[in-house]
Amino acid sequence: MVTIDKTALGEDVQRWYEAELVSIERERLLSRLWANDVTLWPCEEFGPHHARENLEFLHIPERLPQLTAGGSRANAEAAQDGMTDRMLISFGTVHHFCNAILDLHPGGKNLNFLALDNCHPELIRKAEARLELRKALLILVNKSGYSIEDHALFLYFQSKLSGAQEEVEGRHFAAATDPNSYLARMAIEYKFRYLLEMPTGILAPYCSVLFLALFLQAVARVEPAVLRATCREMKKEYSGTQAIAGNPVCELAAFLSATAKSGRRFVSFLASPDLEAFATALCPLVGGSLGREQGGLFPLTNAPPCTNQGAGKESSFVVFRRSGEKDPQMKEWLSILLANGLPFLEMTVLNPLDLLRQTYAWQIATALAAARMGIYPFRAQDPRLPLNLATEALNRFSAQNDTLQRRPRIQEGALQLFAEGKARHEVSQLNLVESLRSLFQNRESGSYVSLFVFLEQTEELQKVFGSLRKQIAEKLGLPVLLGWGPRSVDTYAHFLREGAPQGLHLVITGETSTDIKVPGANYKFGELYLALALGQFGALSSLNGLALRLHLRTQSPEGQSELQDVVTRALKRAGS
Repeated sequence: MVTIDKTALGEDVQRWYEAELVSIERERLLSRLWANDVTLWPCEEFGPHHARENLEFLHIPERLPQLTAGGSRANAEAAQDGMTDRMLISFGTVHHFCNAILDLHPGGKNLNFLALDNCHPELIRKAEARLELRKALLILVNKSGYSIEDHALFLYFQSKLSGAQEEVEGRHFAAATDPNSYLARMAIEYKFRYLLEMPTGILAPYCSVLFLALFLQAVARVEPAVLRATCREMKKEYSGTQAIAGNPVCELAAFLSATAKSGRRFVSFLASPDLEAFATALCPLVGGSLGREQGGLFPLTNAPPCTNQGAGKESSFVVFRRSGEKDPQMKEWLSILLANGLPFLEMTVLNPLDLLRQTYAWQIATALAAARMGIYPFRAQDPRLPLNLATEALNRFSAQNDTLQRRPRIQEGALQLFAEGKARHEVSQLNLVESLRSLFQNRESGSYVSLFVFLEQTEELQKVFGSLRKQIAEKLGLPVLLGWGPRSVDTYAHFLREGAPQGLHLVITGETSTDIKVPGANYKFGELYLALALGQFGALSSLNGLALRLHLRTQSPEGQSELQDVVTRALKRAGS
């Protein structure tokens, strides 16, 4: 069962929520959704056939036994062949769901399962150190399209297996993708152990139940019979035959549409540490479906709640908690929400199966909310601009033509500052502190702040940027998005759309101490990683907001301390 606590919606959102719930019932939206009524949304641009194809997501749970049987069999056969390790190389944001399962269920003693979610050289080395490659099954997933970094990772591990004189290296790989895709052709060419052909015509965020089912069976060891029973329960609970009052998908849909109709642009997911990956995984679903120019809704994850009155009217909050959890950070956030009358609802997770229940509920609720908001939810969220910029730089890259080099506007100690586009004219270039101060003083023109960090995501750096995020939110009174590495481009692609809320952006890059060659390419993984960061920075600089890039010439504690000091001093001066 999915339960929602709605005791603190706030007066204005509560009023809209009650009206939205009445409208959902009066217009029979849930029963019409289950009847594949494509008139729920304005779909003229795409046509009714496109909508009907995507509505097949409703029937994925009942097809799970058929869809997952081959994957379960391949996993069992790999285990029989002595393959004790598993690594997910995820194309898109599937790794968030995998990590969500791993956070709730670390796995059995005899199974080593990890998710490699970007191409940073240090992460590749750490993954190799954890794996016994000749006993590993590497799983590639790509529902959204070709990805240069994940292709590079496949080539790297494939060459490692070939170099180890592995007779049939293809047996170490499995894939899940659309039929006739690049990855599908590659799986056939290299004779992968298993290829799962994904349901065609359904956007990746609406296929997440399938990914979760596979991870639940492979990692959490959920029996197929339990999975089938859970799917039957979900369909019964979320169907249009039940009363609207108390139906969690209708309540959640009403909350989302009420948030937008009360004038708020953001819904912020606040999650305890072992649920943060799950909350982040929902961002492409909600943002991709509801993040539109007028009256749209844009999700953030773990953006600290702002307490000033203006910022408080910009966001509603969804709190994800483990049952019986007493996390200090969550306790602090809940106190802030309650003390300031900020609208929020709570969703509780008891076990890994609850992730399946909640994901399906969010998919249905998002489609219903889109109907109430007059938005077509099944538009592809494809962040091509940053990826095109990165690919263009790499295609022209060589030892004689370093297309990744940029001239810094300012260099002080271990830090370099870069500015492009609008920021070159509107941000001070006197020194680092003044540059950041002038960026922060533009807070009236921005609805949020983003920190896109293209460094290795260590526990130490997570604390550093978590602290900076809190300082920025408290000083500027704006929600702060914190994204790590190239996957943040997929997770928060809705902020790159035309008409999205304007932001103040900081992209953080750094040097890599040692690098790894990409097989068959004229660049290394560190250079690929930097190219993806530059693509993100270039895309942000081309939008209406302001963007700066800070580059750490050294990631030593001294360099990190310099970064913290510069940002702290700039925030103090921004208020003067």
